[in-house]
Amino acid sequence: MFRLKTTKIRIFAAFLRQNWWIIGISSLSFVLLYFFGPSLLKLFNARRENDFRIGIVGNYTLQTLPKEIESKITMGLTRVSQEGEALPGGALNWQIKNEGRTYIFNLDPTLKWHNGKALTTEDIDYNFEGVEKTILSPQQIQFDLQEAFAPFPARTSEALYIKGVIGLGDFKIKSLETRLGDILSKLELVPNYKNINQKYTFEFFPTEENLKNAFLLAQVEEAWGLTNVDDFKDWSNVKIIPDRQFDEKYAAIFFNTREDKLYSDKTIRQALAYGVEKPPKETRALGPISPLSWAYNKNVKTYDYNPSHAKSLLEDIEINPAEIEINLTTFPSLLTWADRIKQDWEELGFKVNVTVETGGLSDYDVLLGYGVITQDPDQYYFWHSDQPGNITNFSNARIDKLLEDGRSVTVKEERKTIYQDFQRFLVEESPAIFLFYPESYKIVREPLIDY
Repeated sequence: MFRLKTTKIRIFAAFLRQNWWIIGISSLSFVLLYFFGPSLLKLFNARRENDFRIGIVGNYTLQTLPKEIESKITMGLTRVSQEGEALPGGALNWQIKNEGRTYIFNLDPTLKWHNGKALTTEDIDYNFEGVEKTILSPQQIQFDLQEAFAPFPARTSEALYIKGVIGLGDFKIKSLETRLGDILSKLELVPNYKNINQKYTFEFFPTEENLKNAFLLAQVEEAWGLTNVDDFKDWSNVKIIPDRQFDEKYAAIFFNTREDKLYSDKTIRQALAYGVEKPPKETRALGPISPLSWAYNKNVKTYDYNPSHAKSLLEDIEINPAEIEINLTTFPSLLTWADRIKQDWEELGFKVNVTVETGGLSDYDVLLGYGVITQDPDQYYFWHSDQPGNITNFSNARIDKLLEDGRSVTVKEERKTIYQDFQRFLVEESPAIFLFYPESYKIVREPLIDY
């Protein structure tokens, strides 16, 4: 027994002599990891935190980038806040003259393009229809409009570039990849200033499923613009961030109010409005102007769900719902909501047919779709009776006059009164039933290691 133990000791000693270097490195590694591992991991994750790899759903060009990305690369003469305020951008300030028909912008003399060239008025390439541009000096530019147009400072927030991709922002474009011509597939941004240590790589995916797969394969660390995140709710290292689009678009039921249509009757529209169960208050849309806007009016008729009142209105105008078919057109993304609306209106006695539109929309009776929220509260294009953007064919002299006045008056408080009246009267007339602001999600992969 003693000889056997001695033999094992000799074999182990020989192993140590032959492999001392492996054992030494392993021991040193253990010591380093034990004492310095947390610090090294923090440095690694700090580097990851400053190197953002983000996937986004949608087809974008450099000119149609989401504002969240565009604002990193460049700016316009102005920029617009979430509240709809025009703020200084490439211009330090501006003056309004000639009763709102002349705008003079004074450039920021400290601003430089990413190539080091100073911003001058020669670089301002806006070509607005019906607007004459005059360069007064290298730092001052004048725009003369044919008629007063109060939203003009918001229009000059349009992004400025030279040589296609050179901007004025904190980050510059290192590289970009495209598909199908000018549709972006990848965009890499690096700091333009030494005091910034972040960098961004944006990848653009045509479908939500493409983006989810990229996230699962760790191709991106963040995914923006997802509408369904059920697959990730049980992931311990994934943070889900709701992103409600209060200042981009709203969902609504639009009526074709043309004279030969049933929905030219205001009472029918109001009855149908009372007959639809609305979403929760926190997501509810009450009109076409952002609730973040300085011109928003929260004191409008809400048409809370009241089927009894809806039936009473229909009786007053001697409408028998059983004799009427409602043809409701919608899009795939809103089909679930269309089915809810169908059920609500059928409880009033109507027969409802739902059609899902996948191509262009030529004509409709009732449409469940999205409306556009503009940066400035001006909604002239979408609701004035002679504008092509007025898909409801709604015509109302009072609404027209308010929209005309709202863009010709330059005093903010006067404009606020005008647009609050516009919202109140538009909702009263009910050419649309305003429903909700769509919600999307960002998902972010978080580090698995806690310190």
